[in-house]
Amino acid sequence: MKIAQLSLFGLAALTMSFYSCDSDSYSYMAVGTYTQKESHVDGKAEGIYIVQLNNKTGELSMKDTIQGPINPSYLYIHPETKCIYTVHERALAGNEAIGTIAGYKAEQESGEFKLINKVLAGGDAPCHIIKTDDSEHIIVSSYMGTVSLFEIKDDLSLSTALDIHTPDTITQDHPRQDAPHPHMATSGPDGSILIADLGNNVIYHMTIKSDQLQLKGSTPMSTGTGPRHMVVDGDLIYVLGELSTTIEVYQWQGIAKPMKAIQSINTLSTTEDLVNSAAIHLHPSGKWLYCSNRGLQKSAIQSISLMKIDKDGLLELVETVDTGGLIPRDFAITPDGDHLIVANQNSDNMLSYYIDPESGRLTPTGHELQIPTPACIKFF
Repeated sequence: MKIAQLSLFGLAALTMSFYSCDSDSYSYMAVGTYTQKESHVDGKAEGIYIVQLNNKTGELSMKDTIQGPINPSYLYIHPETKCIYTVHERALAGNEAIGTIAGYKAEQESGEFKLINKVLAGGDAPCHIIKTDDSEHIIVSSYMGTVSLFEIKDDLSLSTALDIHTPDTITQDHPRQDAPHPHMATSGPDGSILIADLGNNVIYHMTIKSDQLQLKGSTPMSTGTGPRHMVVDGDLIYVLGELSTTIEVYQWQGIAKPMKAIQSINTLSTTEDLVNSAAIHLHPSGKWLYCSNRGLQKSAIQSISLMKIDKDGLLELVETVDTGGLIPRDFAITPDGDHLIVANQNSDNMLSYYIDPESGRLTPTGHELQIPTPACIKFF
């Protein structure tokens, strides 16, 4: 399917809305948030925020707000159209699912983001959204137990759900593993789609055929891992265990076979019972891997861990750096690899760090932005 392109004038308008700043001097990001109180967060935000980063100093500035989305806790920005697609992370006790997803695009004349459309997510508490690498399919992971398939249409709107996959329950011992809890999908090797299911403690290997999700294989995790997010680098898959605070390194063996476990490494230098891992991202150079650690109490560790990747893809813990806030739910690395921005959900702040080009180590820039309950960062 051919995706409709945002015109050059439209992109120029988008830039104008960001005060016509030189792209070499500034970068821009969309920040997903929680807007209302939920069982795990006291959401206070107004919607999706557009934030500017000074590429030289690391200063962060609020530039715009997309008002209206409810709990836009995870975002995807289309690399060509720059449209923002977001989950609305909502759930309702009972049989009726109320989770939704939506798209927003910049108006050509004003650059203001407007709603394209909104559709049901196919499950409750949708917590992750992504486009597949080789098509215009969108995959949504809903924490309450479903993985749903959508398509971006020629007019940039989202289709209704083409398929909804509901995994069977695989009994686990951990109290947070009492049912399927899909937390992320990503494109994997050989055209596969990998699904991290925290509740079932497994990575599913799927494909898309005729607008349907097809299960082809799976990789069980070590007991108590709770896979949350993943990074794919060639035939290596780095799985972040939310419950175990470990990174599990796997080698792809083909879609029908379980992945081969080659390393398990703790994200912290010491074992911490009151810490869960949250986000994991690969540096653009491919030399370093970073992950965030969320302390479940104010006195617990709140940090970013830096892992060095050796020639065989194995990891070595280099350092952990305090995030300057509470619950670092997400972070993002600038496309040029020079800065890391962290979102501290429960302390309502974002901080920027310099990334050393030789070692990957983080140094605070000294700049901080107050922003209500930030949960996701995506660069345009």
